[in-house]
Amino acid sequence: MWIILILVSIAAVSAEPRGFHGEKVFRVTPQSYKDVEFIRSLDNYAKLDFWVPDTIELVKPGKHVDFRAESQVAFDVQALLQQSKIPFEIMIDDLEEALVKQRDSNIRAVHSYEKYNDLDTINAWSANIAAQNPGLVSRSQIGSSYEGRPLYLLKIGKSGSNKKAIFIDCGSHAREWISPAFCQWFVKDAVESYGVNSQVTNLLNNLDFYVLPVLNVDGYVYTWSSVSN
Repeated sequence: MWIILILVSIAAVSAEPRGFHGEKVFRVTPQSYKDVEFIRSLDNYAKLDFWVPDTIELVKPGKHVDFRAESQVAFDVQALLQQSKIPFEIMIDDLEEALVKQRDSNIRAVHSYEKYNDLDTINAWSANIAAQNPGLVSRSQIGSSYEGRPLYLLKIGKSGSNKKAIFIDCGSHAREWISPAFCQWFVKDAVESYGVNSQVTNLLNNLDFYVLPVLNVDGYVYTWSSVSN
């Protein structure tokens, strides 16, 4: 899940992008409640940004904890962890470098199933996959968001009468970018498997799948533009 949060950490403070040079992401595995208390004290000192779980209150022994440390305290945090003997690893040594790789504008401009896509790219993808598979996929606009963005719904299934349906919505929690990514992959897999995989073919012949790739479109757009989210 931490890869999602790499992307969500992209910033815009006023018109100037915020930098993440020197910031580190750690994975720590507390072995006891004493270790948990140590992480609490570390948070009090360094004001950590928890990724997994998303708050200090949910940290438990035996469960790994992923958090980001800002550049001015990153090496102090690393040194304190080494002294504590709590098992840890550095997941991302420099967050800025990871962000550059993930958000290369030339790559992100084209839809990819192996990277997170912004809303405009997802909308273009949904129109394209419906146009390329007219006998299996259709797209309709079911409404608009509070800020006026269209809500597009994909229907996957062979035409037929009295078919039962399954509804799948993704992206209700805007920060969880893996959710819209799953919906895109699901549609891709359904389209590519139809006529090849007998189980998928049977499902699409007898069921309609309604897929809403991004439910919370306003929130999703916000997470691509605001460091606070």
